[in-house]
Amino acid sequence: IHFLDEKKTGLVLALALGALLTACSNMETSGTSEEAEGIIAISDKKIVGVSQKGPFVKGSEVTLRETSKDGSFEPTGREFTTKTVSDKGDFKFDNIDLESQYALLSVEGHYEREYTGEASSCPMRLDAVSDLEKRETVNINLLTHFEYKRVLNLVKEGKSFAEAKKQAAKEVLGAFGVKIDISSAEDLNIYNSTDGDRTLYNISRIIDEQPEWNAWRDWYNAVDDLDCSKLQEYIDGYANDFADDGVLADSIMQFLAGEGYSSAKEWSNMMDVDEDDIKRKDEANPDDISIRFLKSEYDFGILVFLNYMDLELCTADLWGEYRKFDKAIDIDGDHLESGYFLCNGYYWDLQTKGYIDSLKIPVDHKTGTMTDPRDG
Repeated sequence: IHFLDEKKTGLVLALALGALLTACSNMETSGTSEEAEGIIAISDKKIVGVSQKGPFVKGSEVTLRETSKDGSFEPTGREFTTKTVSDKGDFKFDNIDLESQYALLSVEGHYEREYTGEASSCPMRLDAVSDLEKRETVNINLLTHFEYKRVLNLVKEGKSFAEAKKQAAKEVLGAFGVKIDISSAEDLNIYNSTDGDRTLYNISRIIDEQPEWNAWRDWYNAVDDLDCSKLQEYIDGYANDFADDGVLADSIMQFLAGEGYSSAKEWSNMMDVDEDDIKRKDEANPDDISIRFLKSEYDFGILVFLNYMDLELCTADLWGEYRKFDKAIDIDGDHLESGYFLCNGYYWDLQTKGYIDSLKIPVDHKTGTMTDPRDG
């Protein structure tokens, strides 16, 4: 219609265009949004994947929901369900027919904690949203859950699905200080070895170690005292916080940064470990936990901590320097609003103002030269 106004086209063309528009409006693929124009029906599709917090145990329920062909991402009400077939979280859908390539997936059940192999006391639900047009594998994990609502919000704001996925993944990883590109969160697997896979593993691990989780562990509370709804609220809190602005609030990050600090301090001997060290020590002690995992834990922990506190890496070059902070952080159960970190050449050591001030007290001394009698 804009074309007709601009070119003053005659009545015959106007009528022809009107007829064409009327015919198009009756087609099944009609829609007004950019996404709707690219809606593709899915026929006889097979989808496989793994569901992981740690891995969901055998028998956990996996659901795939169809979304509307109008491109709104609203569920149509049609659902397909299956169950995980192993304790590795494997699942499969066969012969799926959908009116849109965009599908909503979820898994719910108990899971094995990735680091210890302990079974969770409470079940958990994780979500994912995916474009199934050119994929046959969809993994469900913490990153797909954290980005889920953010992706849907970005699409509603006018982003294409591909743009929304790329932006949301970048924002989620950026909250932890990770600056890598991943093709899709649905491709990640905690048992694989790419940078994205290791990041997923480390995020899963560091979140699993938060004090808030203690309320759901059998060794902490009697089973009768467990409130499993709080576990889901805790995990959903990340997705809800990312949803509107793609930023994770300090009220959440302060716990992760504190865990990162403790991890980096505990494994500070990993600072100078390189690939040759890893191979040599793994070969010497093949039955021990791989030093690669400890190195990964150290690297990720210090990354989260430094990113949140806006600190540079503490190295020998910064030995003796300190940084004052005025940002909330929870370290080993203590909530701090301000304080000091002193670089000891290996890590930023939490210190009091009194100790920092004591380092500034002048010490009586003399200066001069000496000759070592042993070697001149």
